[in-house]
Amino acid sequence: MKNLLLLTIAIFAFSFSASADAKKVYEGYVITTNGETLEGNIEMLSPSLNEVKVKFTSNAGKKSTFKAKEVKEYGFEVEQWNHKTRQHFTSKITYVKKTVERSPIAFGPKEVLIERQVTGTVNMYNHFVEMNSNVETPFEHIIYVEKTANELVVLTKKNYRTVLKEMVAEYPELQAKVGSRGNGFKHVAQIIETFNNWMLENGEEMVLMN
Repeated sequence: MKNLLLLTIAIFAFSFSASADAKKVYEGYVITTNGETLEGNIEMLSPSLNEVKVKFTSNAGKKSTFKAKEVKEYGFEVEQWNHKTRQHFTSKITYVKKTVERSPIAFGPKEVLIERQVTGTVNMYNHFVEMNSNVETPFEHIIYVEKTANELVVLTKKNYRTVLKEMVAEYPELQAKVGSRGNGFKHVAQIIETFNNWMLENGEEMVLMN
């Protein structure tokens, strides 16, 4: 199960050096706004630039740079190391188009491609905004959650209890645990995944009961 902190670290790990010889390229795909699916290689740029454009090389060797407005979704696979099992595993990373409150870059678009970390009844997204005046923390990490399509809610340490308790209300046992030990802010991805898995098993039954 994904852990918010570990995946956030991984997001920074797979790119984002400005050095040309430190390029990170991964096998993946791009789905354009006209529905065309292209397969090839995705080049990681930075946490913020990954949201406004996609540097893509097709399997035939054709290079393209797509703006966010031209892309519906893109994704790729990253090989990572599990220190507990001491084995490599593959993570699937997916970026989807959403309208956010703040552009990732100064004077940039707000309709961008943000990473969808958790998918299900409740979706969770990672969004990064450049903080050019802050050398120690060059990017602000913003977490969005979404239960109703296209209704993104910013999740913070201050509001996560209220927001998540409302979103997982169908599962009272989990709702009661939100904010308790082992179910704090750093565990929000785990909480959402637990709820989504429960809904897969119980959602149809609940609809019939209603």
